[in-house]
Amino acid sequence: MTSAGADGALVLRDDDPRADELRESGWTIIAESWGARLEVNESTLERCREAVEAAGDAVQIRELRRADAADLAQLDALTEQDYPYTPATPHRASTAQQIEARLDTGVRAFGAFVDHQLVATTLIAERDDAWDTDFTAVLPEFRRRGIGAAVKAASILACVESGVSAFTTGGAAINAASVAANQTLGYRIVERWFSWMPPSP
Repeated sequence: MTSAGADGALVLRDDDPRADELRESGWTIIAESWGARLEVNESTLERCREAVEAAGDAVQIRELRRADAADLAQLDALTEQDYPYTPATPHRASTAQQIEARLDTGVRAFGAFVDHQLVATTLIAERDDAWDTDFTAVLPEFRRRGIGAAVKAASILACVESGVSAFTTGGAAINAASVAANQTLGYRIVERWFSWMPPSP
């Protein structure tokens, strides 16, 4: 599979046989991204429950509704510049109206609150044979506390209760913290992608 990324980049799986030809033609790799999959079993469920518990009693996690759209949009805007950019994984903040529309079409959103403030969120939606994470965001001052992993774990547990048995996610390889957090929950990296940029004219 091939996809066109932003900025004129060509996004290929790391095992694509065209890589040698691109390299010989002067193309260069400017970014790496990955895709991961989680299959539901008792081990992964236990990991998710542990992640939620590890966030502590001060963190309240629940599913978000249309009434939360403005707060979610504000959080998305505040963290937009923090997403590690690759042509394969661009992210633009959504407006409250866009979020409401997405919730109306089946996207599920979950949020973590501290003192009634929304400090982290994750959005997840059905895609092919699994539910795929759209994005996860945490306010800077609340990072490195396991809150991002907790809210993502809560979304998985809620979807499992609805009958979901497989999940996918992905991101930029440069974001080591995201990779580690997902692996902690039981995600396995199943594919890697390189973003190739053509030589300057």
